[in-house]
Amino acid sequence: MTKDKKHVIETWDIPIFTKNKPNENFCLVSGTFNPPHLGHFEFFKKVLQKYPQNWLIISPHNLSETKQQPAVPLEIRREWLRKVVLEEFPDDLRRIVLNVSNDCEGNDIEEAQEKFIEILKSPNIIRLRGDRESVFPESSYEVVLHNGEYSSSRIRELLKNGNFEDVKKLVPQIVFKSIIDNEFYS
Repeated sequence: MTKDKKHVIETWDIPIFTKNKPNENFCLVSGTFNPPHLGHFEFFKKVLQKYPQNWLIISPHNLSETKQQPAVPLEIRREWLRKVVLEEFPDDLRRIVLNVSNDCEGNDIEEAQEKFIEILKSPNIIRLRGDRESVFPESSYEVVLHNGEYSSSRIRELLKNGNFEDVKKLVPQIVFKSIIDNEFYS
């Protein structure tokens, strides 16, 4: 008898995924995750603890009003998230979903925001942020603060300056190895 291999649930369509579960609630966390760092995963743990009955939807994207487009392709960042979630959250896999659609992609930030706000109109979705900065109306998200020592921008700067030992303390080992092996952010 073979044992089922654990996997991360994925969706190509958040509105359909949530409508098919009308009696359940969802926490939506989106960002560029460029790169995903330990602060992101601490944040996910806090969300899962604060909302133990809710699904956690992780939605990586390329859009950022204040940042340059990510240097690492979106699919690689999704794969990093997938691998770390499998490793760090084996007991919560039944309620974590990775958004793999491109609904919030593109160069037109306003158009993508409109699509994303449409997703948020569902009464059973709570949008969560780890900080107070958002391009969305304040009423559309709840803040669950995380440790401020982690910053993807700071990590990219450290990598650019060759401070690999500092970066190694800020990102999951899987992510660090991939960054070094592929010379991302250099």
